[in-house]
Amino acid sequence: MENRKNQQSTNEQKRAGVLYGSIQEVRCLYAYSNYLFSGGFDRRIRVWDLKKCQIVRILDADGYIFSLRVENNILYSAGAKIIAWDYNSGKQFLVFENIIEPFCFSMAISNGMIYTGGNSNFIVCYKINNPKNTDIIKTPSAVWSLSIYGEELYAGLSSGEIRAFSLKCLKCTKIFNCKSGAWGIAFYCNKMFTGSEDGIIRIWELKNKKKIVKQKKPIESLNVHNSSIVSMNLKDDILFSGGEDMTVSVINARTLKYIKSFKSSDKIWSVFPYKNYLYTGSVDSTISLWNIKDLLLRYSILQDLHLLLHRQECYDTIIKTKDGQIKIVSLLVEKRTKKPIKELINHFEAKTTKESMNFFELVYTGRSNFPTENQNIFSELKIDEKILKGRKKVIEVLENFYQDEKSKDFKIISQNTEIKVHKFILTARSELYRGMFLNVKDDSEQVTDYSNRSVQAIKALIKYFYVDKLDKDISQDVVNELLDAQVFYQLNDECSLGHELEKCSYYNKVSLK
Repeated sequence: MENRKNQQSTNEQKRAGVLYGSIQEVRCLYAYSNYLFSGGFDRRIRVWDLKKCQIVRILDADGYIFSLRVENNILYSAGAKIIAWDYNSGKQFLVFENIIEPFCFSMAISNGMIYTGGNSNFIVCYKINNPKNTDIIKTPSAVWSLSIYGEELYAGLSSGEIRAFSLKCLKCTKIFNCKSGAWGIAFYCNKMFTGSEDGIIRIWELKNKKKIVKQKKPIESLNVHNSSIVSMNLKDDILFSGGEDMTVSVINARTLKYIKSFKSSDKIWSVFPYKNYLYTGSVDSTISLWNIKDLLLRYSILQDLHLLLHRQECYDTIIKTKDGQIKIVSLLVEKRTKKPIKELINHFEAKTTKESMNFFELVYTGRSNFPTENQNIFSELKIDEKILKGRKKVIEVLENFYQDEKSKDFKIISQNTEIKVHKFILTARSELYRGMFLNVKDDSEQVTDYSNRSVQAIKALIKYFYVDKLDKDISQDVVNELLDAQVFYQLNDECSLGHELEKCSYYNKVSLK
């Protein structure tokens, strides 16, 4: 077990700011579209404008709030009640019957379903379009945390177990023994990170097997807190864990190494990374801001490709490793490595999933901090690592893809016009298109864009998806049509679309109207 407690006193970072306004302890945070939502024991949700760092709206939830989520531009809160909100107007869309007494500790949302857990020994599964139609998953103890990864729902229990359930049949598929109550769960590249009452972060390898998998020992343990870990969150490959010892520990999820810690003014109940800052909610009712810019991937297009690999979606090739498998986009991999996919398949059969994932993350993102212990892969494959490292190398390949009509495998239909695209590019860059692609039939090769935007605007946006830039001379009408595209198409909040629009010749004329 790696012990980093003694390093924290010499490697702490000062906070960048504090948000005041809550009356009692802040139990949950969620950021979306330049808003921060906070909830807790004062029974209200506060909506913060992050550009102005001030409260713009207060929503009365009429009960404690323990979890917040945004899905399809709708805010969901769980606690004494489960409520769907229009956070712009403050109106409630739906109030779900809470059959967990006295309140929900945790909530997860996926594919039109809401999953909640609390002190009662079961998970309640609600259909968003039919709230009265519920399913129940029985658990051996109280459900303290919920998270979804792939096609499974993971529940952290007060008994110290983490149980995984199939989203299709709701049956238990995996059991992990954390030894003490599990409050925090996060995922990175087929690994699960759990935070428990004993202050230890445990890392588990996720294995896909048909029978129930029981794991008693993690692959690694990090002793980085002096008391209970209450919240965990992950951005890019950086893990943040907050605890009752008033600190946030920062861990590199790729290397499993401790980086630094943040010292807060009181016990930390919630951590949420967003853009260049980490937001933490504390018992003393404050929300602290910590600058994390230097820790993160700095280009949104690389973040999107990193997430695509992490989600294991929109793949056409499965590479079997020594202890698992990785799903990749062969077109991107072949262009980046200049190697035939069959050669890569054969080579990585002898490598572990961890070694393989490190390599393919470099292929997808161009990120240069490649583990030294894996450097032999380049000589074995006879690849010059210089052709893989760096953002510009990735952008060059994507620019070539944009020009290459023959390799495009999908069509967007807009006003009876066909626009050819690469499915994996749009899946990576837009949550709206990702949802559309996940719901089309396997043999379908097109979807229709019903946004009522002009063909010229759709084409300009798709080009941006490939190269992270807009043409400066696009028309005033196109600029106007793209002003709300980031929200409508559910792009990464950190994407540069707004900045690119500001560079356009007609931006000032449109924005001043």
